[in-house]
Amino acid sequence: MAELTTAAEWFATQLKICLAGVDKFGFLPSNRVTHDQIYSLALCIDAEWAHRDHVEQMIAHPLSSETRREALVRLQGLWWLLNWTAVAYQDSQETIIEILLAIQGLPAREWTEQDPVVWEREKIGYQELTGWLYNWSYVYDECRRMYQNDQHRWRDANRYMGLLLASDCRFLYSSTRAFAVAESVIFLALERPSPVPPFPNVLAAAELFKTASPVFYILCRDRAQDSGIVGTLGLPMPSTDAEAESSINVPLFIRLGGRYTLELWDYWKTRWHIIMLDDEVYDDEIRQAAEEASLAMTQAAHVITRLPTALL
Repeated sequence: MAELTTAAEWFATQLKICLAGVDKFGFLPSNRVTHDQIYSLALCIDAEWAHRDHVEQMIAHPLSSETRREALVRLQGLWWLLNWTAVAYQDSQETIIEILLAIQGLPAREWTEQDPVVWEREKIGYQELTGWLYNWSYVYDECRRMYQNDQHRWRDANRYMGLLLASDCRFLYSSTRAFAVAESVIFLALERPSPVPPFPNVLAAAELFKTASPVFYILCRDRAQDSGIVGTLGLPMPSTDAEAESSINVPLFIRLGGRYTLELWDYWKTRWHIIMLDDEVYDDEIRQAAEEASLAMTQAAHVITRLPTALL
């Protein structure tokens, strides 16, 4: 184990305190998360890169499991550690995504007769990040409930979601639950006729566009993509096309049948422009975030050339 720097040692201590505050299911005991895993994560974050030795140290605890249940429990502990850390410490998010990608890129292990056979016998794989998607969907949804009155923590959770969408963590697109939460954030920020202060979803949605505008532009440009939001929020669909066209109270996303289109993309961009200029309703921080989101959308429209494999 590498020696902790002062910064990493401080971080590891603070991390354990922070995680204890959100630990409802006993993930901190050593059967799920070990001190070595926390220290290895602290070293990676302090160095701002996913050092392979530290990544291997983080995965060593799950690899020593002797039963399927133990393996899944320990993997969930690791995913829980990474995901809650990303939410709690914004500056760690890029490094944590690097760690996830590094775990995916670890070479296949050559098992010996002395090794637990569970990893070969059971359909569990650290390289496939077994259980990570479920864990992040849960954490993201839990953040939505916990931080509706803490717009900055909720903003940070959505920054992480946006970075994940924009990364090579392609399996994220298969998560209806996590992606529907992101869609609901955008809907509540940009589609509701009269948002209510303190506008927690406006800053959150801005982070999604600042980090993942290319993803949303691709959806709008290249696919008439059904969203997961219609029905999820209990919003009624117009019964007829005429009703949809005539009702100014029905949001555009719903009038479009919950589908991504370039019309929707342009509408979102217009909404950010309105927020950016409305100094009577929105404070400087929100208007600055709206300006940055609008700029990110403009840049995305210029640079996207094809649909990622993950969305085909």
